Amino acid sequence: VPLRARAAWRATAGLAAAAAVVAVLLGAWAMSLRNSLDETRSALASQAHATAILSDPESRQVALRGRAGRLVISPAGEAALVVSGLRPAPDSKIYRIWVEEQGTPHLAARFHAEQGRDVVELTRTVPSGAKVLVTLEPDDDRTAPSVKPFITARA
Repeated sequence: VPLRARAAWRATAGLAAAAAVVAVLLGAWAMSLRNSLDETRSALASQAHATAILSDPESRQVALRGRAGRLVISPAGEAALVVSGLRPAPDSKIYRIWVEEQGTPHLAARFHAEQGRDVVELTRTVPSGAKVLVTLEPDDDRTAPSVKPFITARA
């Protein structure tokens, strides 16, 4: 094989390898953007639902104990927590909202908190008489509170 043909083949192979690497990187970037977009859409839908609960004139408001804020509960039991003054959760920790019925807590939301005021939609309904608890926990898959709640409300 002539030297010139071998050099051209190497250049072509190098370009093909570089193009393959670029294609893989672009694919990974596109997946990352899609995941980020899905998360953003989900967060916006949750905020829109929380806003609907807050603006429903038939929703009732319950004061929080432990922090400034309120629990807003629609006639159907859908709820949003509005709380002020929470610091962002430290690394490897997350705020959790629990709905406690007949002494058994059920996870209703997880959030990190923004500096200032947070509005969090609960994913579980809040029946009359239930307690709503907020804890700061390790960011894992636990199914019950491991620490004493620092915010409470009685529906």
